[in-house]
Amino acid sequence: MVSQNEICMVVVYMGKLPIWMPAFLTSCAHNHTIDWMIFTDSEAHYLDIPNNVYLKPLELNQLLSLATHVMGCKVSFENPKKICDLKPIYGDIFSSQLSQYEYWGHCDLDIIWGDLQSFLNNIDYKVYDIISTRKNTLCGHFTLFQNNMEINQLYKQVPNYHKIFQNN
Repeated sequence: MVSQNEICMVVVYMGKLPIWMPAFLTSCAHNHTIDWMIFTDSEAHYLDIPNNVYLKPLELNQLLSLATHVMGCKVSFENPKKICDLKPIYGDIFSSQLSQYEYWGHCDLDIIWGDLQSFLNNIDYKVYDIISTRKNTLCGHFTLFQNNMEINQLYKQVPNYHKIFQNN
C-alpha cells in the first residue's frame, strides 16, 4: 500500500458485510484524499474496492491478541459488538499500519460520506488533536485523532481502563 493521503479512517467489522457496503465504498471513492482500512473476517471479493480502501483480513481472536499485546492485559470478549470499546485504541493497536498517516480516525460502515475533506478543511482540522461530531464526546460513527503516541495512548488515562476490556 502506497498512499499520499494524510488521513486514514479505520473500521473493524466482524461478520457478513452489510448489504449497503457498495454505497459506503462509493462514498469513500469520492473522498479520494482520505484512505480507509477495513479490518474484517468477511469475504469481500464480490465488491468493487476503490483505490483508497484497503481490506485487511483479521479474525476476532487476532484482534483480541493484538489488543492484549498492546495494552498489556488480557482482552477477552465473545460478543463482536464489544469491538466498539476498542475504537479509541485503534491508533495503538494498528500503529504499524497507520504510521504513514498524520491523522487516523474510526467510523462506522452505515455512513454515506459527503465531501469529508471539504468539511475538515472548513474547520481547519490541523489545529486540533481530536475531532468528533459531538462536543466533548468521542463518537463511534466519526472521530479523528492526530496520529502520535500521546494521543494514541490517551485511553491509558482512564482509571481502571483494563477492566473495561475484560468485561463481557
